[in-house]
Amino acid sequence: MRHGIGLIVKVARPFEGSRWRHPFGSTARHLIRKAPCPVWILREDAPAGPTKILVAVDLVTDDTTRLTLCDKLLQVGTTLAALGDASLRVAHAWELWAEFAGRAHPGVASLPRAVQRAKLRARERVDAFVERHRPALRAEDVYCIHGKPEAVLPELIVAERVDLLVMGSIGRVGLGSSLLGERAEEILNRVECPVLVVKPDGFVSPLSDRVSDPKA
Repeated sequence: MRHGIGLIVKVARPFEGSRWRHPFGSTARHLIRKAPCPVWILREDAPAGPTKILVAVDLVTDDTTRLTLCDKLLQVGTTLAALGDASLRVAHAWELWAEFAGRAHPGVASLPRAVQRAKLRARERVDAFVERHRPALRAEDVYCIHGKPEAVLPELIVAERVDLLVMGSIGRVGLGSSLLGERAEEILNRVECPVLVVKPDGFVSPLSDRVSDPKA
């Protein structure tokens, strides 16, 4: 913040004797939550440049901040892909909360129809996103996946051999003045590829007061 740094890059190293399972330790998470700029977490064995980039977007919302962040994530992913001649894909995962409410849910009898309607709405949102970003984005470049994002996105990353995940960090500011979001936290717990985490426009670091204090 003092020097106007626009990107933090950190190499995450596994503990001695451990395997690459959860490379995002406490230091990486603190940086992701509190740094005012994007944070790129690499692995020691990461290639010199990514060859397959996946941008994760959350389109099941009418929140302007989140939708604007989706646009920003695509811009970041497109720029990186062009710089390194990498392939770029976008993933939107959707779910219907009633699917996980159990059989006692009063609407369970019509659940298949509700799921189909949710699928159509998700596809409409994806189509609108693609239309807004033509010609840089094509419909065939976007995965519209049914399932919990924290489950289906890591599976997609492994299946497609993605070597960079671009994702956003929007959540509630809570204990430890963190801003990441439960879903994003869980995704970090399950992926092994490098991750670039981007903040929404207007994000204010919880450490900004310390920077303005000369005694900090």
